[in-house]
Amino acid sequence: MKKRFVTTLLALIAAIACLIGLVACGDNADPVAGKTYTFEKVQITKGASGDEKAAAETMLNALMAGSTISFDEETFTITNQGASQSGTYKQSGSTITATLSGEDQKIKVSGDTVTMSGTQNGLGLKIIYKLVAAE
Repeated sequence: MKKRFVTTLLALIAAIACLIGLVACGDNADPVAGKTYTFEKVQITKGASGDEKAAAETMLNALMAGSTISFDEETFTITNQGASQSGTYKQSGSTITATLSGEDQKIKVSGDTVTMSGTQNGLGLKIIYKLVAAE
């Protein structure tokens, strides 16, 4: 049972680098073009509980630490642990439709936060990024 959980968790970690969530709503948000957001935290919203959930969140938060998502006029780049992936996006109010590897996903924008939500290997995930302050 523990080996299966670890295997599932490792598959999840590998997939998280490609995950740009689903599920977004709302209408008003400042444009994200020209902004960079830095990773704040991962929350597991379903599929694990108790000590298992706490351990998984701790591991995912450590693996995602330092990752960023940057938006240009029509493209975005996610960088994590020195690796980057880029795609295109369109923003309509507080909803971003991002296309990465031919798949469309939704990102929610709220104030200085972008949130990606989705499900991977039976775990519900919410990945939260905060706006990097201008220097």
